[in-house]
Amino acid sequence: MAGDQGGGRISDVFRVLAVAHRAEQVYRRIGELHLAAQAMVARSEAVVHFHPEWGLRLVRRAIPAIDGKRDPELELSARHGLAWYLNDAGQGLAARAEVARNAGGGGGARGRRGAAR
Repeated sequence: MAGDQGGGRISDVFRVLAVAHRAEQVYRRIGELHLAAQAMVARSEAVVHFHPEWGLRLVRRAIPAIDGKRDPELELSARHGLAWYLNDAGQGLAARAEVARNAGGGGGARGRRGAAR
């Protein structure tokens, strides 16, 4: 039974990856780069536990296309994920630098959201 559960989780991951990849392609085709980035973030979250470097590459590609004014939570989630993935990939100093870069309202979703109030 335990083996079935593990296999089920892996097949769920592959299903999420396939659906999110297809969504990304469609959104790019119609010029919705923010939504394409959202799909890439979903893919990064699905794969990072099995392959941190792949999750890292995906979230790094997604962040520049995220419209932080449109979806500040997605931007915050992606930037948090980037720091987490860097740490998991053995790049602790880069993870700390990412956290520091986005802390204190100087940039990222948190800074823009706070400035808009």
